Amino acid sequence: MDELISQTEAMDLSSPRCYLLECPHEIILEIMEYVDDHWHRSSLKRFARTSKGCRLHAFPVLFAGLWLSHESVIAFSEGGSLYSLRSSIRTLYVSQRRTRRGKVYHSRNLLEILTSVARSLPLFSSATKLCIPCGFGVPKYTMNNLHVALWRAISNVPNLKHITLNNILGYLKNRKYPGSDPDQYSYYRRSLHPEARDFLGHEKILDSDLSGKIVFSTQSFETVDLTVSSLDLPKEPIFFSSSFFFAFSSQTLRSINLNISRAIKVLGSSDDPVTIRFPNVKRIQFKGEMSFHSTHGEVISWFAQSCPNTESFNFRPRLAQSVGLLPSDYKLFTLLTKLKDLSVPWPRNDTKRYKQEKLNDLIRELIDEGLQDLKTIAFARAPPWCAYSNAYILKDCRIERVGPGYSGVKIWWKQTCRHFGANLRDDPRYLTETAEEGDSGDDLDECPPKGAYLSREWMLQHQPAEDSVTASA
Repeated sequence: MDELISQTEAMDLSSPRCYLLECPHEIILEIMEYVDDHWHRSSLKRFARTSKGCRLHAFPVLFAGLWLSHESVIAFSEGGSLYSLRSSIRTLYVSQRRTRRGKVYHSRNLLEILTSVARSLPLFSSATKLCIPCGFGVPKYTMNNLHVALWRAISNVPNLKHITLNNILGYLKNRKYPGSDPDQYSYYRRSLHPEARDFLGHEKILDSDLSGKIVFSTQSFETVDLTVSSLDLPKEPIFFSSSFFFAFSSQTLRSINLNISRAIKVLGSSDDPVTIRFPNVKRIQFKGEMSFHSTHGEVISWFAQSCPNTESFNFRPRLAQSVGLLPSDYKLFTLLTKLKDLSVPWPRNDTKRYKQEKLNDLIRELIDEGLQDLKTIAFARAPPWCAYSNAYILKDCRIERVGPGYSGVKIWWKQTCRHFGANLRDDPRYLTETAEEGDSGDDLDECPPKGAYLSREWMLQHQPAEDSVTASA
């Protein structure tokens, strides 16, 4: 890209000729997007400054994402300096970030910002993705009202297909007002700008009001990326909460990516059937360092019943990677008869984790009990010697059908790899496949790599004997 820029800058502008600009628009756009996706935005900006023709092609890519603020809304409104580029915007970012005199800071007037942002959303009809990358701090007694106001505003943008939320709202220390809790909401509302008051609503919305009493427009999200502290999974479709908003996209949703940091719970009795359905969901990713108020099996069963057409399921909560799943939990995946790719915690019995032969038997049992379309399966476990929670040992395989029945399944294993800090999937050794009878089932638990950060428990258990014995006088 730098060579292309230098050639463009050196060309004779009195008789300009840039071979790149003579290419079809689709090719130029693909090149611009490639440069932008590979973290060369500064090069793209330099390219835009070389000539008017370069600027016309680079600007739509540079302005494909927009941080919403009072200033940016004015610039892209009709008559604004950037109005001609408004149709190029594909991603909208919402946060407390404000720019003033070239410096970025966080505004305290949160409700005023959200009111302005919510009213400006219909202007950007070309946007297909909404990203809220950080949480907002608001008093707890205003959260239900703010959630309802935000989702109603988002429902007015029909082309939104992808939404990314990261702990959308957090608690601020409540300011003490005299009287009961509803009075606190009234006092807080009076301190706001008139437009923010209307946006928040006149009456305080209670938790009980969220279950069926409030009507929302049907949303058309296809992908949801959600990072929250806790999540409640209902068994009935009439339910709304700050985290379970995607129920209003039940007919259009195709991908669900969840990262839960605290707790997850399946609501209702264990005997009640799951009646909510996401019939078009093909991909589920479920991660996080959570504690389960419900069992692993209840959570797996909820997804298996609510998303029956899933083809790819990545179920890797940190707790399960440490302790493994029960053998009965793996049987629940057989409800997903269309499953092709599965990633799960490493199974273990009462005392020890499964070895190579047991893994082969488990895979064949899953296929025999319903997963006839399964093509790949990966097992992950947390190494006991590692001090960091994001490290794991991964072993996955490709499944080939060479004949009918139990014995007609051939399993090709890839070399076991450690994952801590850097992704090792591009390692040529890892990409090499071996048949199950030729795989060593290499064990990396007992052999921490050189230079690894070891946990305190591991060091205490494996310290040399002479270090643990006190010499007698």
